[in-house]
Amino acid sequence: MDEGVSYVNTLSIHDKNESNVEFSKGRWVPKKQPDRIELCTQDLFEATRWQEATEANSSEHWKVVSQTETERYFEFRTERLSYPFYKHLIRVHKCSYIDRTNFNPRAHYTFQDFQGWFKGVFGLRPFSQRNVRELGEYLWSIENKRVSGARVMSSFCHDQGDEFVHTLFTLRKTVQDQNTYSVSKDGRQVAPPKYRELADVNLVRLDYHINKKTGDITLDSKKIRTIRVRDNPPELIKR
Repeated sequence: MDEGVSYVNTLSIHDKNESNVEFSKGRWVPKKQPDRIELCTQDLFEATRWQEATEANSSEHWKVVSQTETERYFEFRTERLSYPFYKHLIRVHKCSYIDRTNFNPRAHYTFQDFQGWFKGVFGLRPFSQRNVRELGEYLWSIENKRVSGARVMSSFCHDQGDEFVHTLFTLRKTVQDQNTYSVSKDGRQVAPPKYRELADVNLVRLDYHINKKTGDITLDSKKIRTIRVRDNPPELIKR
């Protein structure tokens, strides 16, 4: 049973025992926490050290059962000591594939409209439609693999002269508020008809732009339409 995949970052290696307050201007104030920046390296020793720091800061205890390496990352397959059936993959990006040092994960969300969200620097050369497509699908999987209702409907790449643009048409589910209920005579919670929407399913277009000179990756997102899912047949509420 796999619990999922995580990527080593500045928060995962941050010492959890370090004080979260500091003395400033005559009083104790909360210490500014580091941003969550995914790390990269070409050195297996450094990747191993970061993996060990990540494990040490975890609320659970894990042990490494295997280690592999691809052109994209170093990967450590771990299992939980208290329940070995639970597996988890810890990965460290290779800088030769992608450097996400200046990527801000809190800038946007994939179901909002935005343009030019910097995602990192693509290091694999030479660029081609094939490896750009693999990059776009890989980045989407990192951020959406464990998101309920996230799906890729189509995936294709274009050469636009000074850049490659890889396009994904995706589905993203947004769960509606489920807190409005009445209680039936037999004690069950029953939602009134107007509150029986289970979710909004959003069709979103994602365009990954890869600059051919710098390797810079930026993302544009545009919500195309939303379908509200009900107990009865779906109702199209926005085009």
